[in-house]
Amino acid sequence: MSNGKVVRVVGKPQEIGRVVKEIRESIGMSMIRFARKVGISQAQVSRLEDGQQGFRTHTMQKIAIALDTPIVIYFGPKRKAAALASRE
Repeated sequence: MSNGKVVRVVGKPQEIGRVVKEIRESIGMSMIRFARKVGISQAQVSRLEDGQQGFRTHTMQKIAIALDTPIVIYFGPKRKAAALASRE
């Protein structure tokens, strides 16, 4: 079940990472627990949140589910937005 908030973000790795980190911290989830829920290493979470590594759609879907927050990423006028919804 979603927390009712839909997050919209521009598709730059730094911006996505910043928003993911803000959401994770706002719900009190540790980086270790978050990494386990997403199925990636803690080091990878750190790189993603710092914008040092890009996000794959599959990973973003897992992130949206782990954070229980639908995420919409806007990639620009020539590309469509990707809506990554959490499970209902």
